[in-house]
Amino acid sequence: MTRNPADWWDEPWNPIRVKGGMWGCTKVSPACDHCWSEEMFKRFYAKKLGITDPEPYRRRHWEFEWHYPTGQIPPKTKKPTKFFVCNTSDLFHKDVPDEFIEEVLDVAANCPMHTFQILTKRPKRMASYFSNNRCPDNLWLGTTAENQLCYADRWQHLSRIKAKVKFLSIEPLIAPIKLDHLPRSDRAVYWIVIGCESGPDRRPCNLEWVRDLILQCRVLGIRVWVKQLDIDSKVVKDINLFPDWAQIR
Repeated sequence: MTRNPADWWDEPWNPIRVKGGMWGCTKVSPACDHCWSEEMFKRFYAKKLGITDPEPYRRRHWEFEWHYPTGQIPPKTKKPTKFFVCNTSDLFHKDVPDEFIEEVLDVAANCPMHTFQILTKRPKRMASYFSNNRCPDNLWLGTTAENQLCYADRWQHLSRIKAKVKFLSIEPLIAPIKLDHLPRSDRAVYWIVIGCESGPDRRPCNLEWVRDLILQCRVLGIRVWVKQLDIDSKVVKDINLFPDWAQIR
């Protein structure tokens, strides 16, 4: 895979999948409304499996299996790489067995040359898991916060975890967010990725929301990666077309 320079990771690594060869997750918050993984499911799997709607994405229970897809095995990659773990699902979904999480940690521990980035919308389970398990230094842990309510709920769980790098993915940013309860000395969050929503029926992202977040991060000493912006009602990923104040990666 050729890396898109707008991405904050180098390669995806999807070591789990839903039994039967599918990928997937369960919708839990507004950021999931226009799930890109669901769109991929409808495009590549629904017709093949004779499914006329994305019903699997509304299941209450998934049966996951461990899976090493060809070309996505970190131990075989010699060049130091940032792997986005489970970018088509959620490693901390309630139906993912602890043993699979342990497998991911083992791979990370045995591949210190790589960085493994795990993003979840379920940081409560993540915090519970790491209360009894050490987090390798090359494992970056993050959660999504698309609006104030999700931020307030999720950051508190992320902040309890002892990890070298913890981050927030504020993508899609669909409402203004105030980074309350993040004093500079706490460093509960080290890094924030900001981006507008993309795809059909996407919701608008006000540039002032982005500017305000960047200013807050400067005060708090948090690093920022601006991925994509809503400019003139278009999704723009070319950093050279961003306003000067937003050209930060």
